[in-house]
Amino acid sequence: MSALDGQGGAARTVGLKLPLLVWIAAEFVLLASILVLSSRLPESVAVHFDAAGRANGWMSRSAHIGVFSALSLGLPGFVVGLCAAIRFAPAALFNVPNASYWRAPANYPTAGRLLLHRALWLGVGMCVWSGAFHALIIAANLETPPRLSQNGMAWFNGVSLGCLALWILWLYRTYSRSPKA
Repeated sequence: MSALDGQGGAARTVGLKLPLLVWIAAEFVLLASILVLSSRLPESVAVHFDAAGRANGWMSRSAHIGVFSALSLGLPGFVVGLCAAIRFAPAALFNVPNASYWRAPANYPTAGRLLLHRALWLGVGMCVWSGAFHALIIAANLETPPRLSQNGMAWFNGVSLGCLALWILWLYRTYSRSPKA
């Protein structure tokens, strides 16, 4: 069931089951892909590149797997965890459009669940972002010498920023609506 009906009506129930399951699955798929695909990397992995795409920073394959896995799984977990924790903070700290409506005791639990719902989907997007970025790193390291595709990075950055802008708009619109009782 959706958080708001199609007419901008009253908040009902915010289903967290689907986004939670998809986020957990995305985390597992991401970890599996990092572990499996990293076997294609050389023992010394180019992990940083200059503006022209030339490698200028290196680490061992095992260090790359550890650091990349920790960051790729940890950052979405941190964002989701922070948004989950905000639900238990005082309502006065919840700064959103229509704050007087969403901070009201009757509506604050729904506001918190909406934020967690949106954060779970952001977490899924962050996992997809990490997987795509890892694919670019692998492709760069398969070249001799390692070189990061500028065209690939331009597309990657453009799509990433576009998706983030859409997510921010989705979040803003969620709280901008004035639900009817």
